[in-house]
Amino acid sequence: MPNIMESQLGKDDGAGFGWKDILAVKFGVMYSGVNEWDFMAGYSYNENPIPDTEVLFNILAPAVIQNHITAGFTKHLGTQHEISLAFMYALDNSVTGANPLEAPNQQTIEISMQQWQVEIGYAFSFVQ
Repeated sequence: MPNIMESQLGKDDGAGFGWKDILAVKFGVMYSGVNEWDFMAGYSYNENPIPDTEVLFNILAPAVIQNHITAGFTKHLGTQHEISLAFMYALDNSVTGANPLEAPNQQTIEISMQQWQVEIGYAFSFVQ
């Protein structure tokens, strides 16, 4: 772990989250075959941006989730109004690594995250 007193937070030689570039792949489908209704579903996979050497600082933002599943629907209320409901589940994932501020091999840190999200929306179009 870099000496945080010698460089600014987030610089290459300073402390920071240590996230690396990742690959993300997403796909989704939408079915509009039912009168006034749209149904959507999707899946997203991404690599984990947090290496096991950077778990200490990432306790603040444990962005370790790699798999997201989504579903939702929209009900069209005429030509100018619609209501939507969406769900997202981010599957549990974790990263484990040593605490760099402890004596070597004395303390292990595990960061993990799992999320549920529900969204309700209303939309109005000014154009007919």
